[in-house]
Amino acid sequence: EGLMQGFDYLLSRNDFMRKDDYSRAMAKISSALMATDTPENTLIANRFPLAMPQEEIEERYAAMAHCIANKLAIEMEYLSLSNEVSKRIFHPYKLFMYNNAWFIIGFDEKRNDFRYFKLNRIQSFNITNQKFRIPLTYNERDFIDEFGMRQNGEWYPIKLKITGKYAMLVKERIYGKNQTVEAVDQNTSILSVEMQNKEDILVFVFGFGANCEVLEPKWLREE
Repeated sequence: EGLMQGFDYLLSRNDFMRKDDYSRAMAKISSALMATDTPENTLIANRFPLAMPQEEIEERYAAMAHCIANKLAIEMEYLSLSNEVSKRIFHPYKLFMYNNAWFIIGFDEKRNDFRYFKLNRIQSFNITNQKFRIPLTYNERDFIDEFGMRQNGEWYPIKLKITGKYAMLVKERIYGKNQTVEAVDQNTSILSVEMQNKEDILVFVFGFGANCEVLEPKWLREE
């Protein structure tokens, strides 16, 4: 049952890169279980999937994986958060997932520094014959840890008063570092947590609507 529910979940996503291989493996398992009673399929809803088609994400993933394996630089046009497209020559080091989206970390020749790039923001790309070496100064743990991207901006301590149905729901997920949830009463919780990126924090807070009161910090209350 657990395997079949996992299969339903993975098929519902547009960021799982081995669907064909997994489907063939599950077909063999399913055929062996045909004689037994099977539970009703579980409905899995993939909320807010990426707008980019799965095939294009897979294409970018495969290109980056090839460059990582062969230490080849890649030319790409990248769409920034400010909605501007810039040309980059990039040395890909590692693919990783953060907040249900695929990212690549490596060295950006334009900035002469290590950078993260989101696969679905890559507008076009071309694999070059230019070889690269990973510098001895690069330490992956300086950039990626169990909370995601360490160099994704300053960490901000925030404190929120959550009411209504969200008072219970905020207990179900980890939103950042050093998180605590204090139950004030049945309909009120105090969420204290450290989060990155002011824009992401604002989107997070606005998502609660009228069920959220910002207690700290001052800049977030004003926004």
